[in-house]
Amino acid sequence: MARQAFNPHSVVTKSFCGIADAVLPLTDSELLAQNAKANPIKNFMEDKKAGNWKMMTTFCMLATRVHTYIQGVAGSGKDTIVEQICAEFRIPFKAFAFKDGINANNWVCRTELRSTANGGTESVVSDGELAKAVKGFRGQDGKLYPYVILLSDMDRARPQDLEILRNALQLGNSAYLIDNVRGGAIPVLPGTIFVATGNTGVDGDPNGTMIANPIDASIINRFARIRAELPTKDQETKILMADHPRLDKPQAKMIVECLDVLRNTIKTLGLPLEVSLRDANIIAKSALGLLDRGISKAFNEAVRLAITLVVDGAFKDPRNAEQLVGALDPIIKLGLADLGDNQNSSSQCPIDTI
Repeated sequence: MARQAFNPHSVVTKSFCGIADAVLPLTDSELLAQNAKANPIKNFMEDKKAGNWKMMTTFCMLATRVHTYIQGVAGSGKDTIVEQICAEFRIPFKAFAFKDGINANNWVCRTELRSTANGGTESVVSDGELAKAVKGFRGQDGKLYPYVILLSDMDRARPQDLEILRNALQLGNSAYLIDNVRGGAIPVLPGTIFVATGNTGVDGDPNGTMIANPIDASIINRFARIRAELPTKDQETKILMADHPRLDKPQAKMIVECLDVLRNTIKTLGLPLEVSLRDANIIAKSALGLLDRGISKAFNEAVRLAITLVVDGAFKDPRNAEQLVGALDPIIKLGLADLGDNQNSSSQCPIDTI
């Protein structure tokens, strides 16, 4: 019996982070044609433990389909999981980021100057990317599919920019965007989900390590609210080994242990710096590169030098960086043999055990 040809519009159900849902019948070519395709990462690590932030984010996006705010430290994977879920389930995806100088009105409508046939110019107003997204994604089957709209760094938004979103965050059929240029309302397609991310919440950043604004309580009230957590040491080790196949487990563990000591020392000293898997990837790539170029002869030497790329230029006072690098000496001197599978994997800082 001949195998039946693959039908991209057949209904397929899959599970992600412990939550099962149907994959939308949209093809890559459809999504790419409208710049709505989410880009997954190759080695994303799921977490199916009940109550884990990754599961709860997936639950909010797929099961309850409510707007969601994910708060967490830099590099915890807040934006990544949103795009990963959209990629896994072929959900139309659009991303916006609140950055310095951004005017969210331009997301709703844009005014451009165009040349006319008689050599002059005219002003043309057109829908911005956000206005297009809230209207939905038209598939080749003629159906409209709601977008997931990612709003990164919402705690950096100006109050007037958040006001643009206030009415769009209503649930049901009453959500709309205000077109401040042409006037009138742009209805939001029911089922559209806004997922916002940030480093802080309604209480702002009391430690002063982030450029952030306290979020209006009446705005955040429109979201489910989730706290993203950093991966465990074991998870970070697996992620590093997957992202850098040349690393063996003791090498990956050395980098992860160094990262852990950096976090604890930064906290103890009250320094305005955060380190994450982004830094671990810089350290791993740099350490391997230092060995390849013969700049370092041993892996632990390469790691120590690579760590300066993470901390040295972060401070105007070089003594801060020197304290952080110095705190890593006990781990660097342990050697790879002491960081094998039998190493104590507790959360206690290794520097305290020596």
